[in-house]
Amino acid sequence: MTRQHANGLIAVLALCTAGCGVQGKSAVPPTAPQACAPEAERLVSSAVVSLPDGTRVVLDPGRWIYRCAESGDWLGVMFPQADAPVDCSQRQADRACARGWIEAEPETESFG
Repeated sequence: MTRQHANGLIAVLALCTAGCGVQGKSAVPPTAPQACAPEAERLVSSAVVSLPDGTRVVLDPGRWIYRCAESGDWLGVMFPQADAPVDCSQRQADRACARGWIEAEPETESFG
């Protein structure tokens, strides 16, 4: 391989690494988060949450979440059902809130 070909190959690989969008990202969320923050935050914009069973749910603005963990580009959250009180940190195991992962930093507001 000539030096010119090698330089061209290096340039192509560098562009793909920078522009392919897969470096440092995982399409699969990590395992379920464990401990969660005691204070809830309200979503300002919608967020897609990947649940442990592989399904996804969209949380609309105004829904409450608790931050539980961070892993790379993923944020582990816990959230009550739409019509449930915002008391996830106080619930017993048999009345637990849903848990899942958001693949981007959600826009939230805090009231604490």
